[in-house]
Amino acid sequence: MQSVAPSSVAPNPNGVRRTLLIIGGAEDRIGRSVVLKRFVKLCGGRHARIAIIPTASLMSDTGSRYEELFDDARDGELARGEASTHYLYVEKSPGRIKTLIPDARLIAVLRNPVDRAFSSYQHLVRDDLEPLDFGAALDAEPQRIAEHYAYLYRYTDMGFYSQQLDRYEKTFPENQLCVLLYDDLRSDSEGACRRIFSFLGVDEDFVPDMSGEYNRSGVPKNRFMHRLLNPSAPMKRRLWNVTPRFARERLLDAQTKIVNRNLQRQTMPEPERDRLRGVFREEVGRLEARLDRDLSHWLA
Repeated sequence: MQSVAPSSVAPNPNGVRRTLLIIGGAEDRIGRSVVLKRFVKLCGGRHARIAIIPTASLMSDTGSRYEELFDDARDGELARGEASTHYLYVEKSPGRIKTLIPDARLIAVLRNPVDRAFSSYQHLVRDDLEPLDFGAALDAEPQRIAEHYAYLYRYTDMGFYSQQLDRYEKTFPENQLCVLLYDDLRSDSEGACRRIFSFLGVDEDFVPDMSGEYNRSGVPKNRFMHRLLNPSAPMKRRLWNVTPRFARERLLDAQTKIVNRNLQRQTMPEPERDRLRGVFREEVGRLEARLDRDLSHWLA
């Protein structure tokens, strides 16, 4: 599903404006929003001063429903926002955001495009949505783009971050855009969180619990079990609907642990890795210059 921009930028009745948009990160691949839910939990759960609210739909009433998500802002909230990784990729997003939310704080998380491509592939394989081997899937990408396949199938095209960031830098002031590397989130999670908190103007000294792994990719060892726990499974939906709201987080944690234990990571075939190194070699060089970072390990 594609995210649709909000219809207005008026503050909600409590005076809290939409101040944060996560525009990149490839977080929510199949509708679980697990990383976003984890982020809210790390920031204090029900007592958090940051609310991340994802919304994605093509329904005609999206604008009004989007606005309603911000009507229950509580006193003391410093920032409230939502996330769609498609915002970074979709060409019209910067202009629309600028028109509707000109003072938005924007966060993009960039992952090695070679690894990101294979991760997207593994997630689609995991959920029975990719019948091709990786090499054939790369070959099929241009035709799939022409046939308007979902963005996740754009294994290489979504990895050209420079042109995507260009659109935002031409539209927004530098101080409204925070670009992070997935590498930093993995190697120095606390430092990356402090940078995010500083960017948002909230408490930088808060130390979140960084344990746990969410939205893991891989091939199910037991395909039946994975299908049973998939969010689209009828039994899963019924169980979720009858579970009290206060218990849903525990249910999600338990489900995630079971799903992760059932997944086996794949290794990218070396011919395809070499192929993607060639595809992204110049792009990595452009990012090194832009970010003033050594990214040579992305091509190793």
